[in-house]
Amino acid sequence: MTTNTLKKILAGSTMAALLLPVAASAHGLGLNLGGGLNFGANGDKEKTHVEGNGKFNLNANAKVGDENRGRGDDRDEHKKGEVKANASASTTAAAVTKKANRIQITADVLGSIGAALESKLSALGTTSAAVVAATADYKTQLTGAKTEAQAAITAAATLNASSSTSTIDAIRAQAKASFEAARDFLKAARADLMVMFQFLVH
Repeated sequence: MTTNTLKKILAGSTMAALLLPVAASAHGLGLNLGGGLNFGANGDKEKTHVEGNGKFNLNANAKVGDENRGRGDDRDEHKKGEVKANASASTTAAAVTKKANRIQITADVLGSIGAALESKLSALGTTSAAVVAATADYKTQLTGAKTEAQAAITAAATLNASSSTSTIDAIRAQAKASFEAARDFLKAARADLMVMFQFLVH
């Protein structure tokens, strides 16, 4: 072997050794030599490993922890969804209960007014059929309103952290129907009270 040939071989080997890490890094790979030398973009070690026995172990261009970070993101999104669902359930329960309590308070106030009117009418000894009917009916209407309000409160109390979106929506729909029915009952009770009041003032 001539000196020039030997120089070319050595030069080629040297250049290959120098260019291999660069080429590997350009393709998103790193080079780990058994001697403890590490080459690669951003200092990543989990890339290409060149072992002393000449075998190559190529790994995907992903840093250690990338996969776990992806799963972590999924878990974070899941937790955010749970928090949002919990907040929705809590908000719905609070809103329904508040409105239902207001209906019950209104019914109680109307009941007190009705009792006062009854007392006045009784003192007058009225026998008006319309007044007698109104006196009996307003109590029934107020009872209906309070029953609907209580049904909404009871349903809202079943909501918790594990309640699904469909369950929350169903409770809202049920509460809406109960509140509409309660308003109708209160409207009828007010009409009865007006009949009683008008008899007193005329």
